[in-house]
Amino acid sequence: MLDGTILAKYEHLKATILRLESVVVAFSSGIDSTLVLKAALEVLPREKVLAVTANSPIFPRDELEAAAVIAKGLGARHIFVESGETRLPKFAENTTERCYICKRNFYSMFGAVAAERGFNAVVDGTNLDDKMDDRPWLRILDELGIVSPLFEARLTKQEIIELSDSFGLETKKPLYLCLASRFSTGIPIDVDKMERLYEVELWLLRQGVSDTFIHHHHENIARVIVYPEDLARVAEPVVRDELVARLQSLGFKYVTLDLEGKF
Repeated sequence: MLDGTILAKYEHLKATILRLESVVVAFSSGIDSTLVLKAALEVLPREKVLAVTANSPIFPRDELEAAAVIAKGLGARHIFVESGETRLPKFAENTTERCYICKRNFYSMFGAVAAERGFNAVVDGTNLDDKMDDRPWLRILDELGIVSPLFEARLTKQEIIELSDSFGLETKKPLYLCLASRFSTGIPIDVDKMERLYEVELWLLRQGVSDTFIHHHHENIARVIVYPEDLARVAEPVVRDELVARLQSLGFKYVTLDLEGKF
């Protein structure tokens, strides 16, 4: 049974959305934005809620497919909108401001959809833990007037998971990091290479590792990250040799395995 404090926070979440009267939900298919979408559909008529997902090559295809499935399962209206951030020179240069540029592009797009279709506000899945991390791109939310109902309700990530579990929502999702994060700062974003790196990650998952992340370091170093319990599997000759061959075919001279297993 859920703690009364968590239930009170959920009521606060719904009240925040209800006051807005109509909302565009910045919907990624993640646990946070899914809970926001569910709450919005509980307190507002269906036609007053629109889930909008950015269709971008920086998102894995299965994440985009999941967004459509989850939104349909909740009974929400849902659209994809082309984001276009990979065509922005400042994004492609991959400076320390890449995340800010990317997120501002997304939220501006969500705001444009809201304005064009007559919705009062854009809401997102930023929670209390996100704000506590003081992530640089979060200033966009204030700049563009984005409402974060989970944060307004002071809901933490753990509380969001508990609520989602109680509602029968998916909470056992694999680690997800945007594909552009595979490139170290200063290495230009190459969309084709980014997608091919992701294909190698998918191949590695099929070899039995629970999760993986391949980081493009400097000009020619690939850093393969898996959880510590999966290190032995990656080091097995049949997996190791094929992994090295696949990454070398992408132009990497050195293929390294991160022994700490920290994502």
